[in-house]
Amino acid sequence: MIELATEDGQFKTQIESSDKDVQGHAIQRVTVLTPSERQLGALKTGGLWLAATLISVLIPVLHFFLVPLGFGLTCFFTYKALKQTHVFQLSGLKCPKCQTELRENTIRSEGESLKVHCFSCRSGIDICTRV
Repeated sequence: MIELATEDGQFKTQIESSDKDVQGHAIQRVTVLTPSERQLGALKTGGLWLAATLISVLIPVLHFFLVPLGFGLTCFFTYKALKQTHVFQLSGLKCPKCQTELRENTIRSEGESLKVHCFSCRSGIDICTRV
């Protein structure tokens, strides 16, 4: 069960954790990542940032600034990707206040709750998992 609520708690909606899409396939709304999935995601993220850092060596003069910055960002984003434990599938969910569809599709989170914003009514929406 997923609960969507505005920041002030005035509007609330509860949705089943798995829905059916247009073709009848089940959509899992919240997925808990296994340690191996988290490590693989962190390795992919770190590899992309490391590749960008190594390519920045080819830029004359700026590489004295870009390479140390790239190594720092590689460490930061790899660690951040390793901490993500949940994947939220938000496609097709509607704002509980104005009933417009949320623009986000898939968001990774570090916990069981997530905060997104509705672009139509400018309200913050707290998304929590309920068992």
